[in-house]
Amino acid sequence: MKKNLLLIIALMTALLFSSCSAGNTESEYSDSSAETVTQETVTEQVDNSEDGSETQSGEDTVISYVISEETTVKPNSDLPENPDRPWHENPAGLCFPVKGEMDDEADAMRSDILSHTAQSVDITGTTYYISENGNDNNDGKSRDSAWKTLDILNSKNDALKPGDAVLFERGGVFRGSIKLVSGVYYGAYGTGDKPCIYGSDQNYANTGFLNVGENLWRLKTNFKSDVGILVFNHGEAVGNRKSSRSELKNNYDYFCDMNNNNRVYLYLDEDPSDLFLSIEAGYDRNIFTFNGLKDITIENITFKYTGGHALRGSDTENITIKYCEIGYIGGSLLKNYGDGTVRYGNGVEFMNSSKNALVENCWIYQIYDSGITHQGDYGEVLNFIAQNNLIEYCGMGAIEYWHTSNANMKNVLYAGNMLRFTGYGHGGLQRPDKNMSAAIQSNAKPTGYSDNKADNFIIRDNIFELSTYQLINAASKADTPPVFSGNTYIQVANKWLGYYADNTNVRFNSASGAIIKNTWGDSEAVIVIK
Repeated sequence: MKKNLLLIIALMTALLFSSCSAGNTESEYSDSSAETVTQETVTEQVDNSEDGSETQSGEDTVISYVISEETTVKPNSDLPENPDRPWHENPAGLCFPVKGEMDDEADAMRSDILSHTAQSVDITGTTYYISENGNDNNDGKSRDSAWKTLDILNSKNDALKPGDAVLFERGGVFRGSIKLVSGVYYGAYGTGDKPCIYGSDQNYANTGFLNVGENLWRLKTNFKSDVGILVFNHGEAVGNRKSSRSELKNNYDYFCDMNNNNRVYLYLDEDPSDLFLSIEAGYDRNIFTFNGLKDITIENITFKYTGGHALRGSDTENITIKYCEIGYIGGSLLKNYGDGTVRYGNGVEFMNSSKNALVENCWIYQIYDSGITHQGDYGEVLNFIAQNNLIEYCGMGAIEYWHTSNANMKNVLYAGNMLRFTGYGHGGLQRPDKNMSAAIQSNAKPTGYSDNKADNFIIRDNIFELSTYQLINAASKADTPPVFSGNTYIQVANKWLGYYADNTNVRFNSASGAIIKNTWGDSEAVIVIK
């Protein structure tokens, strides 16, 4: 049993709102806010200028980064037998808590998603079972002869046929990644919490660290690729990535040496193995991949801890993702892109063509880039629905879309979603482009303005609550913007409301209601100014 210590959380935590002060600040393109880790309370003036290059006096809002009051004493009788499973009721905002107007509604929505157990698909073929207590020498065709690992599942992909199902035992933790098979249902069986699938290969609190300098530790394990995210005790702290060992100066700063077996160095004033029960390291890979596939349903599964995407497919058809939990995703460097310093990672990504895609009733949080995205330079997005999802603490967009001139969108619906705290999670704090956060983000492609041609694109009955930059970015070069209807807009006074179509970027203030209703066309909008 690890010795009894107080866990000190010190990674730019607890984003708290204050509307009582204003003043000068650095550019929003500055890295200063993302790089500050301190044992004292720090305040930062947030620049609200459109291009991030200058301050508009009197229109800034003070945001405070303070030490979280969340502490854990170990051992703790409330901890589970298996520390690989989260023991927190809500890990989304443990070290980045934000108080919102819709907290009670979000709690209810989260509870409904996590408690859901029903299976929505009739299985007509063979069912394969995977259990922590299984054995890869079994045939996998019954609960008593279940497989144990994702490795055996990958090796048996050729045996899977349309109508088959792969079910993971509830309460279990399974590590790795898999390529899906067309026509197969991926879900859960048994009782208890949703089965967890982690991109992290193991709990690194158990593997040990080498002391390589004052308050400097190196994981004994090397990694297959770039480590984009470190998560301590399932969200009590998150690693603050640096680009060299010389920059490791504050608790939770870490560096992945990609030129030396992807070794991970961590600055901490205690031995991490003594301090934590759980350390998860997500390197560059997707947990579920379904490129070029069709007729797949993914239901009742938890996905966490990878440096790439949780679920990703390109050129897909008839893909359904429902009642899943997706958290602490992204942060690895995007290979063969730009100058090699761009980090990435989405919760659910549909690339290029996607026909008949449905993402509903999912809880998605702490994503480096975006919670749900459809994007691409070619193809058709046809019948894309994202509805009744709770999406929180995404670095770029809760929902992101962009499609350039060779792509088209038809029959797209975002409805009944609660999109909260964009830019306030680990991704928003660490990314250098502070002007990219928005509940709806349509202009994320840095190489040029997206065209976003659309036919019947509707965004209705959603709640947009708080963003560090724009609340909405629904810009469109093509004259086919989405239709907004019956949405709720909650934002800090004098921060950005954002763009719609080709209209001018505007502030969130007493005039916003008229702009949203008359210019944006959302005549039934509800406006809440913080």
